Amino acid sequence: MTNHSTHLATIDPDPIVDSPQPAPARPERLPAAAWRKLGLTMLIPFFLVAAMGLAYLGAFHQPQPHNVQVAIVGDTAATKVFAQTLKDTAGESLDVRTVPDEASARDLITQRELAAAYAPGAESATLFLSSAASETTASITQKIFLPVAFKQHLPFQVVDVVPVGTHDSTGQGLFFMLVALSIGGYASSVPLSGFMARVRLRAALAWPFWPAPLSQRSPLSSPGPFTVCCRGICGGSGRCRGCTFPRS
Repeated sequence: MTNHSTHLATIDPDPIVDSPQPAPARPERLPAAAWRKLGLTMLIPFFLVAAMGLAYLGAFHQPQPHNVQVAIVGDTAATKVFAQTLKDTAGESLDVRTVPDEASARDLITQRELAAAYAPGAESATLFLSSAASETTASITQKIFLPVAFKQHLPFQVVDVVPVGTHDSTGQGLFFMLVALSIGGYASSVPLSGFMARVRLRAALAWPFWPAPLSQRSPLSSPGPFTVCCRGICGGSGRCRGCTFPRS
């Protein structure tokens, strides 16, 4: 008996070939016009920051008194000489005059015609001022007249004629509220400028209040005051509502 052997051919599977991966897409470059527009837009906050910084630094950096209205209480010759001497010494920092009595000094301070009034007496010296008018000015006048009372060997006391409110010890609440309102206005200007560029503000505001002349009204238009005429307010349709004249 003869054995027949059969050889089975084996077929190798196809080798796995990696498919090429697509190259990552490169980000699109912004056109030069976009960068230019961005730069022009950023000029607005840069200008505001620079302007506010210079304004505040210029106003509050090393403040010096200039023509501060003060008075010396008394009507004697010695009082007038003392007031003139103080004015000559202070120069342009103080504008010194005399008032006859303390009641007059209080009234002038209340009316904000005086920043402070110095009343030297036989036993003490009193400085009348108003912290509600200006906390900074009140502090400056105290620094000016305290050495004067010290040279006169008089005890020094301060009378606040118009004090600040109980809930605003520094008297600067209104100032900071105005700063907040101004910042809100600055911040609103940027989005509003971008929004109003896409809105026909002229058409939106003029439409209800711009009646058409009688010569341009059609027979079908209403005689009321809100008739729209052909003055470029038709929104690009070529004809205005209520008017048969072509758009100019």
